[in-house]
Amino acid sequence: MKIKQNIIYLLFDKVFLLITSLVLSIYTYRILGPDLIGILNTAQNFWALFAFLLSLGLESIVIKMLIKYTYSKYKILSTAFYLKIIGSILSCILCVVLAYIYNNEEVFFKVILIIVLNGLLNPFTIIDFYYQSKNKANVVVKCRLLSKVIAIIFHVYVILHVKNIYAFATVNVIYNILVTTFYISVYKLDGMKIKMILTKFDLKIGKVIFNSSLPLMFASIAIPIFMQSDVVMINYFLGSYEAGIFSAATKLILPWNLIPTAIVTAFFPLLISLNSSKIDFEEKFKEISSFLFWIAIIFALFVSIFSDEIVSILYGDEFIRANNVLTIQVWSSVIAFLGPIGTRWLIVKKLQKIEFYKTACAAIANILLNIVFIPSLGLIGASITSLISYFIANLLFFLLYKKTRDLFYIYIKSMSPVYAIRFIRNLK
Repeated sequence: MKIKQNIIYLLFDKVFLLITSLVLSIYTYRILGPDLIGILNTAQNFWALFAFLLSLGLESIVIKMLIKYTYSKYKILSTAFYLKIIGSILSCILCVVLAYIYNNEEVFFKVILIIVLNGLLNPFTIIDFYYQSKNKANVVVKCRLLSKVIAIIFHVYVILHVKNIYAFATVNVIYNILVTTFYISVYKLDGMKIKMILTKFDLKIGKVIFNSSLPLMFASIAIPIFMQSDVVMINYFLGSYEAGIFSAATKLILPWNLIPTAIVTAFFPLLISLNSSKIDFEEKFKEISSFLFWIAIIFALFVSIFSDEIVSILYGDEFIRANNVLTIQVWSSVIAFLGPIGTRWLIVKKLQKIEFYKTACAAIANILLNIVFIPSLGLIGASITSLISYFIANLLFFLLYKKTRDLFYIYIKSMSPVYAIRFIRNLK
């Protein structure tokens, strides 16, 4: 019952984020136009390339440790907090320096300076880890929802009255400030002590966390390269206008990809507990994978059929060229939906380093294919590259690597709708 409740809260959080982000981004795109939206999205994607320093691959490892070692919760949380502080500072410095080298145009660089403020608030996400470990994800979801509502009000104000690229860049900063404030408030109301997070750093635990999460951190270096580098490379080869057209299509898909993360997050503690029973673990894994796969298929079919109408109605004729990009890109989500559950399988099986290998392989392929396809095929080439990269990262690589062939075969079996139906029935 608690898992079902958490799924409802997490899905509501993601669906709410999906709908509001979509609606507001449509108005933002219409106001700024392809050129300015290209600059804004290039800056946001450039910042995302440094996300590995924000996460350090800690989330799943810290949650797993909090579940196993509840008596050391403060030491674990505090140690993770200080590791995140180091990562946040490094990410901000690197992003600003490299952004200036990439493009020192005044508008782009000012947007970067605003966006990097998000990184300074990242360490407090360890409170989220704590509530996930307690199967109380609904607590932090409420914080995010309240923060999102207030941020939406600010975003609407910007759309109606400000209509400035710098104000649009500030929206997410406002959201993260609110989230951090609410996280700290509920944590204290729950009887937990913030000062304990600030004073309980343990070097031994730090080494364990860092060494365990290192493969995931390396993997997270590669993840944004093939997820966010497309817009950055399009801007470099074709200019900000083309980057704006491409990002208009991907903007419609990316919020949708939040759904598998919500479902997998809710089930992760259960998967850890089922690992001792191979049969139960594999069956539950097939059910979750099948459900994710089939809802992605249904969504992709719908978008492919109505891509022209979707782009025309939502963005207008100025962005009409995004329809072909959307038709190809939406099929990437079918494979992308399997990514979060596959990552958890590797963590449970203590194969975190493979996460890095497969993602790095896909990232390298993405860069090389983009270099070839973008100059010759333009936005269609970038879309094809994305599809190939997701296929390599979330499916093909598991067949090539001996230790993960079981995962590949489980994925193939889970494509049967029987498991998806079983997943739905088991939620009742």
